[in-house]
Amino acid sequence: MTITLYDIPSTVPGSAFSPNVFKTRMALNYKGLSHKTEWVEFPNIAPRMKELGASPTEGMQYTVPVIHDHSTGKIISDSLDIAQYLDETYPDTPRLLPSGPGIAAIFESFFLPSIMPLPKLMQLPEFPKLNPASHAFFRKSREEWGKCKLEDLLPPGPEREKCWLKVKQGLDKVAGLLDKNGKDKPFVLGEQITYAEFIMAGWLVWVKIISEEDWAPISTWNDGRWEKLLQMTEKYRTIC
Repeated sequence: MTITLYDIPSTVPGSAFSPNVFKTRMALNYKGLSHKTEWVEFPNIAPRMKELGASPTEGMQYTVPVIHDHSTGKIISDSLDIAQYLDETYPDTPRLLPSGPGIAAIFESFFLPSIMPLPKLMQLPEFPKLNPASHAFFRKSREEWGKCKLEDLLPPGPEREKCWLKVKQGLDKVAGLLDKNGKDKPFVLGEQITYAEFIMAGWLVWVKIISEEDWAPISTWNDGRWEKLLQMTEKYRTIC
């Protein structure tokens, strides 16, 4: 039984950095499922996914994560769909979505807007972490998205600081809701780690990998909750 996980390479130690792919990597490791990584540079993602027969995701774009389960022949796109597939196909492994995908989808729809400035904040520091083969594609796509030069996309200054304040306020809100579970129940569903933790950890470890400088203050917010989350999920981020 082997599963191929498609991810984007980089120059960072260990190579992985994609927040969405980290969700799936943690899910596979949490379940103890044998898998390997195939690295695909940004400009090669769409051709490779079309070649595989993978479905496009939101916005009809070809993205990663995608998995190819060689045991069943199935090719699944989108991290939440992958989590649901893994639970259904391998029911004897730890559950990612013990109550089904609905709660995780609702949580993600709450968490992502809470940290919404983050993608824009991290584009510029992410660029030098990419392999040269991805530079032109990344620059073009991000400049079209941001409607400005990559270097002008939230460079150091007051606007960038305002965005970081919004991220802090968003994480304060998330922490406040999680605190309602009680001190002995640190996870979204209480005492048991589930896919919801991988959603949060995927985005936050992205920041830590891309910029330790930006991660340093986050690691202290909310009594160190987010650093503790990354520590608790670290063993599931092993790259195979």
